[in-house]
Amino acid sequence: MNRHSFRWTGLAFGALFLSVAGNWAVWEGDLMTGREMGYVVSAVLIVAGLLGVLASFRRPRPAAAALVADDLGATSSDPTSDTQGENP
Repeated sequence: MNRHSFRWTGLAFGALFLSVAGNWAVWEGDLMTGREMGYVVSAVLIVAGLLGVLASFRRPRPAAAALVADDLGATSSDPTSDTQGENP
């Protein structure tokens, strides 16, 4: 199975749909006042921003070519290993 790149548009439209549907449900159910809804939206945006900052500090994944080379044994990360096939 091929790995596909992440699509940000799908995430953005899904989040938009959920926010509109959630807003409608809250107003129809009379679950929160406008002021309370403002606090909830602010908290969600702050948490999303913190998650974005944490994600920016995450180390990038190694390239796919390096992973394949490691799996095939073409490269060795251990500098003391015998890569020439000679036995002492």
